[in-house]
Amino acid sequence: MRHNLVESLLSALVVAAAALFLAFALAVGRPGAVTGYPMSARFSDAGGLKDGDPVTIRGVDVGSVTGLAVDPRSLDADVFMSIRGDIRLPDDTVAAVVGASPLGGKRVSLLPGRSRTAIPPGGRLTRTRAYRSLEETVGREIFGGGLGGP
Repeated sequence: MRHNLVESLLSALVVAAAALFLAFALAVGRPGAVTGYPMSARFSDAGGLKDGDPVTIRGVDVGSVTGLAVDPRSLDADVFMSIRGDIRLPDDTVAAVVGASPLGGKRVSLLPGRSRTAIPPGGRLTRTRAYRSLEETVGREIFGGGLGGP
Protein backbone atom coordinates (compact mmCIF):
# COMPACT_ATOMS: atom_id res chain seq x y z
CA MET A 1 0.00 0.00 0.00
CA ARG A 2 2.82 2.40 0.85
CA HIS A 3 4.41 1.74 -2.56
CA ASN A 4 1.23 2.96 -4.36
CA LEU A 5 1.12 6.10 -2.23
CA VAL A 6 4.72 7.03 -3.14
CA GLU A 7 4.04 6.41 -6.83
CA SER A 8 0.87 8.51 -6.67
CA LEU A 9 2.69 11.40 -4.97
CA LEU A 10 5.54 11.29 -7.48
CA SER A 11 3.05 11.22 -10.37
CA ALA A 12 1.22 14.23 -8.93
CA LEU A 13 4.54 16.08 -8.55
CA VAL A 14 5.46 15.39 -12.19
CA VAL A 15 2.05 16.58 -13.41
CA ALA A 16 2.30 19.76 -11.29
CA ALA A 17 5.81 20.49 -12.63
CA ALA A 18 4.60 19.99 -16.22
CA ALA A 19 1.68 22.39 -15.59
CA LEU A 20 4.08 25.02 -14.22
CA PHE A 21 6.35 24.71 -17.28
CA LEU A 22 3.35 25.00 -19.60
CA ALA A 23 2.07 28.11 -17.80
CA PHE A 24 5.54 29.67 -17.95
CA ALA A 25 5.91 28.91 -21.67
CA LEU A 26 2.53 30.43 -22.46
CA ALA A 27 3.25 33.54 -20.39
CA VAL A 28 6.66 34.14 -21.97
CA GLY A 29 5.84 32.97 -25.50
CA ARG A 30 2.80 35.19 -25.97
CA PRO A 31 3.20 38.42 -24.06
CA GLY A 32 -0.22 39.67 -25.21
CA ALA A 33 -1.33 42.98 -26.57
CA VAL A 34 0.92 45.99 -26.13
CA THR A 35 -0.86 49.04 -24.84
CA GLY A 36 -0.22 52.01 -27.05
CA TYR A 37 -1.78 53.74 -30.01
CA PRO A 38 -3.66 52.02 -32.85
CA MET A 39 -2.20 51.59 -36.34
CA SER A 40 -3.27 49.54 -39.35
CA ALA A 41 -1.84 48.23 -42.60
CA ARG A 42 -3.28 46.46 -45.64
CA PHE A 43 -1.56 43.39 -47.09
CA SER A 44 -2.32 41.27 -50.13
CA ASP A 45 -1.38 38.25 -48.00
CA ALA A 46 -1.24 38.28 -44.18
CA GLY A 47 0.38 34.83 -44.13
CA GLY A 48 -1.56 33.51 -41.15
CA LEU A 49 -0.97 36.36 -38.69
CA LYS A 50 -2.96 36.02 -35.48
CA ASP A 51 -4.13 38.34 -32.71
CA GLY A 52 -1.26 38.87 -30.29
CA ASP A 53 1.51 38.26 -32.83
CA PRO A 54 4.42 40.68 -32.30
CA VAL A 55 5.16 43.87 -34.21
CA THR A 56 8.90 44.55 -34.31
CA ILE A 57 11.42 47.15 -35.41
CA ARG A 58 14.84 45.62 -36.12
CA GLY A 59 13.93 42.57 -34.04
CA VAL A 60 12.71 44.51 -30.97
CA ASP A 61 9.06 44.14 -29.93
CA VAL A 62 7.29 47.50 -30.19
CA GLY A 63 3.70 46.37 -30.51
CA SER A 64 1.30 43.57 -31.23
CA VAL A 65 -1.39 42.58 -33.70
CA THR A 66 -4.80 43.40 -32.23
CA GLY A 67 -7.10 42.31 -35.04
CA LEU A 68 -7.48 41.10 -38.61
CA ALA A 69 -10.17 41.60 -41.22
CA VAL A 70 -10.71 41.17 -44.95
CA ASP A 71 -11.62 44.27 -46.94
CA PRO A 72 -14.87 43.36 -48.76
CA ARG A 73 -13.96 45.34 -51.88
CA SER A 74 -10.28 44.58 -52.49
CA LEU A 75 -10.26 41.26 -50.55
CA ASP A 76 -6.93 42.34 -49.04
CA ALA A 77 -6.10 41.66 -45.39
CA ASP A 78 -6.41 44.57 -42.98
CA VAL A 79 -4.10 44.13 -40.00
CA PHE A 80 -4.74 46.21 -36.89
CA MET A 81 -1.90 46.80 -34.44
CA SER A 82 -1.11 48.54 -31.19
CA ILE A 83 2.24 50.37 -31.14
CA ARG A 84 4.08 51.45 -27.98
CA GLY A 85 3.31 55.05 -27.10
CA ASP A 86 6.94 56.20 -27.19
CA ILE A 87 7.42 55.06 -30.83
CA ARG A 88 6.51 57.49 -33.63
CA LEU A 89 6.63 55.95 -37.08
CA PRO A 90 7.62 58.03 -40.12
CA ASP A 91 4.99 58.04 -42.88
CA ASP A 92 7.37 56.19 -45.24
CA THR A 93 7.71 53.19 -42.89
CA VAL A 94 7.47 49.80 -44.63
CA ALA A 95 5.55 46.96 -42.95
CA ALA A 96 6.23 43.34 -43.90
CA VAL A 97 4.74 40.06 -42.70
CA VAL A 98 7.63 37.72 -41.95
CA GLY A 99 8.25 34.44 -40.17
CA ALA A 100 8.93 34.92 -36.46
CA SER A 101 11.28 31.93 -36.28
CA PRO A 102 12.21 28.80 -38.22
CA LEU A 103 9.81 26.89 -35.97
CA GLY A 104 6.81 28.91 -37.11
CA GLY A 105 4.74 31.88 -36.13
CA LYS A 106 4.53 35.22 -37.87
CA ARG A 107 5.21 38.83 -36.99
CA VAL A 108 4.89 42.26 -38.56
CA SER A 109 8.32 43.74 -39.14
CA LEU A 110 8.51 47.52 -39.48
CA LEU A 111 11.33 49.23 -41.35
CA PRO A 112 11.13 52.94 -40.46
CA GLY A 113 11.79 55.41 -43.24
CA ARG A 114 13.48 58.79 -43.03
CA SER A 115 10.48 61.08 -43.42
CA ARG A 116 10.07 63.78 -40.79
CA THR A 117 6.28 63.39 -40.91
CA ALA A 118 4.91 60.82 -38.45
CA ILE A 119 1.86 58.65 -38.97
CA PRO A 120 -0.78 59.85 -36.49
CA PRO A 121 -2.39 57.46 -33.98
CA GLY A 122 -5.08 55.51 -35.79
CA GLY A 123 -3.27 56.02 -39.10
CA ARG A 124 -2.44 53.47 -41.77
CA LEU A 125 0.92 52.21 -42.97
CA THR A 126 0.65 52.52 -46.76
CA ARG A 127 3.88 50.76 -47.77
CA THR A 128 3.56 47.03 -47.19
CA ARG A 129 5.10 43.78 -48.31
CA ALA A 130 2.96 40.65 -48.23
CA TYR A 131 4.06 37.40 -46.63
CA ARG A 132 6.19 35.13 -48.80
CA SER A 133 6.49 31.47 -47.93
CA LEU A 134 9.88 29.80 -47.73
CA GLU A 135 9.11 27.93 -50.95
CA GLU A 136 8.33 31.15 -52.80
CA THR A 137 11.45 32.86 -51.47
CA VAL A 138 13.69 29.96 -52.51
CA GLY A 139 11.98 29.82 -55.91
CA ARG A 140 12.64 33.52 -56.49
CA GLU A 141 16.30 33.09 -55.61
CA ILE A 142 16.78 30.05 -57.80
CA PHE A 143 14.56 30.78 -60.79
CA GLY A 144 13.86 34.51 -60.50
CA GLY A 145 10.28 35.70 -60.26
CA GLY A 146 8.98 32.85 -58.12
CA LEU A 147 8.17 29.20 -58.62
CA GLY A 148 7.31 28.22 -62.11
CA GLY A 149 9.83 30.44 -63.84
CA PRO A 150 10.51 34.12 -64.39
